[in-house]
Amino acid sequence: MLLASPAWGDGIEAVHASFSRAYVDIGIAGKQMVLDVSDSATQTTQGELQTEMDIVPFLSLGTAYSYFDASNWGYNFTFSISPFSIDKQLVNENDSDPLDLGTSAKGYFFYASPVFFYHFGDKDMRGHSLKLGIGAGIGYLKAKGDIVYTRSDGQRHKFDISGGAFSVAVLMEYRYRNWLLRATGAGPVLSQGGYDYQFMDITVQMGYSFFF
Repeated sequence: MLLASPAWGDGIEAVHASFSRAYVDIGIAGKQMVLDVSDSATQTTQGELQTEMDIVPFLSLGTAYSYFDASNWGYNFTFSISPFSIDKQLVNENDSDPLDLGTSAKGYFFYASPVFFYHFGDKDMRGHSLKLGIGAGIGYLKAKGDIVYTRSDGQRHKFDISGGAFSVAVLMEYRYRNWLLRATGAGPVLSQGGYDYQFMDITVQMGYSFFF
Protein backbone atom coordinates (compact mmCIF):
# COMPACT_ATOMS: atom_id res chain seq x y z
CA MET A 1 0.00 0.00 0.00
CA LEU A 2 1.31 3.45 -0.87
CA LEU A 3 1.44 5.91 2.01
CA ALA A 4 0.50 9.56 1.87
CA SER A 5 3.21 12.14 2.51
CA PRO A 6 3.83 12.67 6.26
CA ALA A 7 4.37 16.43 5.82
CA TRP A 8 1.94 18.45 7.98
CA GLY A 9 1.07 20.84 5.16
CA ASP A 10 0.27 18.04 2.74
CA GLY A 11 -1.82 16.22 5.38
CA ILE A 12 -3.90 19.30 6.16
CA GLU A 13 -4.39 19.95 2.45
CA ALA A 14 -5.52 16.34 1.90
CA VAL A 15 -8.10 16.56 4.69
CA HIS A 16 -9.35 19.90 3.35
CA ALA A 17 -9.66 18.48 -0.18
CA SER A 18 -11.56 15.44 1.08
CA PHE A 19 -14.14 17.49 2.96
CA SER A 20 -14.49 20.18 0.28
CA ARG A 21 -15.65 17.74 -2.43
CA ALA A 22 -19.04 16.67 -1.15
CA TYR A 23 -21.93 14.79 -2.75
CA VAL A 24 -25.58 14.04 -2.08
CA ASP A 25 -27.01 10.54 -2.56
CA ILE A 26 -30.73 9.95 -3.04
CA GLY A 27 -32.52 6.63 -3.53
CA ILE A 28 -33.87 3.64 -1.62
CA ALA A 29 -32.14 1.65 1.12
CA GLY A 30 -32.55 -1.59 2.98
CA LYS A 31 -31.46 -1.41 6.63
CA GLN A 32 -30.93 -4.13 9.23
CA MET A 33 -29.41 -4.23 12.72
CA VAL A 34 -27.79 -7.35 14.19
CA LEU A 35 -26.53 -8.14 17.71
CA ASP A 36 -24.38 -11.27 17.81
CA VAL A 37 -23.41 -12.86 21.14
CA SER A 38 -20.34 -15.13 21.16
CA ASP A 39 -18.26 -16.97 23.75
CA SER A 40 -15.03 -14.98 24.14
CA ALA A 41 -12.90 -18.06 24.79
CA THR A 42 -14.07 -20.17 21.84
CA GLN A 43 -15.30 -17.40 19.51
CA THR A 44 -18.40 -19.55 18.99
CA THR A 45 -21.67 -17.76 18.23
CA GLN A 46 -24.32 -18.50 20.87
CA GLY A 47 -27.23 -16.44 19.53
CA GLU A 48 -28.09 -13.65 17.13
CA LEU A 49 -30.75 -10.96 17.48
CA GLN A 50 -31.89 -9.28 14.24
CA THR A 51 -34.29 -6.69 13.00
CA GLU A 52 -36.17 -7.39 9.79
CA MET A 53 -34.84 -5.61 6.71
CA ASP A 54 -36.64 -2.26 6.35
CA ILE A 55 -36.89 -0.67 2.89
CA VAL A 56 -36.96 3.14 3.10
CA PRO A 57 -36.08 6.16 0.94
CA PHE A 58 -32.83 7.89 1.85
CA LEU A 59 -31.09 11.21 1.35
CA SER A 60 -27.51 11.49 2.58
CA LEU A 61 -24.55 13.85 2.41
CA GLY A 62 -21.04 12.45 2.06
CA THR A 63 -17.48 13.55 1.47
CA ALA A 64 -15.45 12.50 -1.56
CA TYR A 65 -13.18 9.49 -1.44
CA SER A 66 -9.48 10.29 -1.09
CA TYR A 67 -6.60 8.41 -2.73
CA PHE A 68 -2.95 7.78 -1.90
CA ASP A 69 -1.07 9.61 -4.64
CA ALA A 70 -2.00 8.19 -8.08
CA SER A 71 -2.71 4.66 -6.83
CA ASN A 72 -6.03 2.80 -6.66
CA TRP A 73 -5.77 2.59 -2.86
CA GLY A 74 -7.83 5.15 -0.97
CA TYR A 75 -9.89 5.88 2.12
CA ASN A 76 -12.98 7.57 3.47
CA PHE A 77 -14.67 7.86 6.86
CA THR A 78 -17.82 6.24 8.22
CA PHE A 79 -19.60 7.14 11.46
CA SER A 80 -23.04 6.78 13.01
CA ILE A 81 -24.87 7.20 16.32
CA SER A 82 -28.36 5.82 16.87
CA PRO A 83 -30.71 4.13 19.33
CA PHE A 84 -31.91 0.62 18.48
CA SER A 85 -34.62 -1.86 19.46
CA ILE A 86 -34.53 -5.52 18.36
CA ASP A 87 -37.26 -8.06 19.17
CA LYS A 88 -36.55 -10.93 16.73
CA GLN A 89 -33.92 -13.66 16.74
CA LEU A 90 -32.31 -15.81 14.08
CA VAL A 91 -32.81 -19.46 15.04
CA ASN A 92 -30.75 -21.36 12.48
CA GLU A 93 -27.71 -20.18 10.56
CA ASN A 94 -29.32 -20.90 7.19
CA ASP A 95 -32.64 -19.15 7.97
CA SER A 96 -33.35 -15.88 6.19
CA ASP A 97 -36.09 -14.55 8.51
CA PRO A 98 -35.70 -13.91 12.25
CA LEU A 99 -38.42 -15.20 14.59
CA ASP A 100 -40.12 -13.94 17.74
CA LEU A 101 -38.74 -16.02 20.62
CA GLY A 102 -39.72 -13.51 23.29
CA THR A 103 -36.18 -12.11 23.35
CA SER A 104 -35.20 -8.50 22.77
CA ALA A 105 -32.53 -5.84 23.19
CA LYS A 106 -32.61 -2.06 23.47
CA GLY A 107 -29.92 0.56 23.67
CA TYR A 108 -27.80 2.76 21.47
CA PHE A 109 -24.51 2.58 19.59
CA PHE A 110 -21.81 4.80 18.16
CA TYR A 111 -18.94 4.09 15.80
CA ALA A 112 -16.36 6.09 13.84
CA SER A 113 -13.87 4.48 11.52
CA PRO A 114 -11.65 5.16 8.53
CA VAL A 115 -12.28 2.68 5.72
CA PHE A 116 -9.38 1.75 3.42
CA PHE A 117 -10.37 0.44 -0.01
CA TYR A 118 -9.10 -0.63 -3.40
CA HIS A 119 -10.73 0.92 -6.47
CA PHE A 120 -11.31 -1.22 -9.58
CA GLY A 121 -12.24 0.61 -12.78
CA ASP A 122 -12.81 4.26 -13.66
CA LYS A 123 -12.20 7.03 -11.12
CA ASP A 124 -13.57 9.79 -13.37
CA MET A 125 -17.27 8.73 -13.11
CA ARG A 126 -17.49 8.03 -16.86
CA GLY A 127 -17.81 4.25 -16.63
CA HIS A 128 -18.01 1.24 -14.33
CA SER A 129 -16.15 1.09 -11.02
CA LEU A 130 -16.00 -1.08 -7.91
CA LYS A 131 -14.62 -0.33 -4.43
CA LEU A 132 -13.95 -2.98 -1.79
CA GLY A 133 -12.84 -1.82 1.64
CA ILE A 134 -12.37 -2.62 5.31
CA GLY A 135 -11.68 -0.47 8.36
CA ALA A 136 -11.32 -0.36 12.12
CA GLY A 137 -11.93 2.41 14.63
CA ILE A 138 -13.60 3.34 17.90
CA GLY A 139 -17.13 2.80 19.16
CA TYR A 140 -19.51 2.63 22.10
CA LEU A 141 -22.28 0.14 22.83
CA LYS A 142 -25.01 0.14 25.46
CA ALA A 143 -27.46 -2.77 25.32
CA LYS A 144 -29.90 -4.40 27.72
CA GLY A 145 -32.03 -7.45 27.05
CA ASP A 146 -31.95 -11.21 26.72
CA ILE A 147 -31.17 -13.84 24.10
CA VAL A 148 -31.69 -17.59 23.69
CA TYR A 149 -28.59 -19.64 22.95
CA THR A 150 -30.03 -21.17 19.78
CA ARG A 151 -26.62 -22.40 18.58
CA SER A 152 -25.81 -24.38 21.74
CA ASP A 153 -27.84 -25.37 24.80
CA GLY A 154 -30.98 -23.25 24.40
CA GLN A 155 -30.51 -21.34 27.66
CA ARG A 156 -31.83 -17.80 28.01
CA HIS A 157 -29.05 -15.29 28.70
CA LYS A 158 -29.76 -11.85 30.18
CA PHE A 159 -27.33 -8.97 29.66
CA ASP A 160 -26.91 -5.33 30.61
CA ILE A 161 -23.69 -4.00 29.07
CA SER A 162 -22.12 -0.66 28.24
CA GLY A 163 -18.70 0.68 27.44
CA GLY A 164 -16.19 1.88 24.90
CA ALA A 165 -15.52 -0.61 22.15
CA PHE A 166 -13.49 -1.52 19.11
CA SER A 167 -15.42 -1.01 15.83
CA VAL A 168 -15.19 -2.71 12.45
CA ALA A 169 -16.46 -1.64 9.02
CA VAL A 170 -16.73 -3.18 5.55
CA LEU A 171 -17.63 -1.51 2.24
CA MET A 172 -18.70 -2.65 -1.22
CA GLU A 173 -19.65 0.04 -3.74
CA TYR A 174 -20.44 -0.40 -7.44
CA ARG A 175 -20.99 2.66 -9.65
CA TYR A 176 -21.92 3.34 -13.22
CA ARG A 177 -21.44 7.05 -13.77
CA ASN A 178 -23.60 8.67 -11.05
CA TRP A 179 -25.68 5.55 -10.33
CA LEU A 180 -24.64 3.53 -7.29
CA LEU A 181 -25.15 0.28 -5.45
CA ARG A 182 -23.51 0.40 -2.02
CA ALA A 183 -23.43 -2.14 0.81
CA THR A 184 -21.91 -1.28 4.19
CA GLY A 185 -21.67 -3.00 7.53
CA ALA A 186 -20.21 -1.33 10.60
CA GLY A 187 -20.53 -1.37 14.35
CA PRO A 188 -18.87 -1.75 17.77
CA VAL A 189 -17.64 -4.99 19.36
CA LEU A 190 -17.74 -5.03 23.18
CA SER A 191 -16.28 -7.81 25.37
CA GLN A 192 -17.70 -8.17 28.89
CA GLY A 193 -18.27 -11.05 31.31
CA GLY A 194 -16.73 -13.70 29.06
CA TYR A 195 -18.85 -12.80 26.02
CA ASP A 196 -18.33 -10.76 22.87
CA TYR A 197 -21.25 -8.56 21.85
CA GLN A 198 -20.90 -7.53 18.22
CA PHE A 199 -23.39 -4.99 16.94
CA MET A 200 -23.63 -4.53 13.17
CA ASP A 201 -25.47 -1.74 11.36
CA ILE A 202 -26.06 -3.11 7.82
CA THR A 203 -27.24 -0.94 4.94
CA VAL A 204 -27.75 -1.62 1.21
CA GLN A 205 -28.37 1.48 -0.92
CA MET A 206 -29.42 1.97 -4.53
CA GLY A 207 -29.50 5.53 -5.80
CA TYR A 208 -28.06 8.49 -7.69
CA SER A 209 -25.25 10.85 -6.64
CA PHE A 210 -25.09 14.61 -7.16
CA PHE A 211 -21.49 15.85 -6.87
CA PHE A 212 -20.44 19.40 -5.92
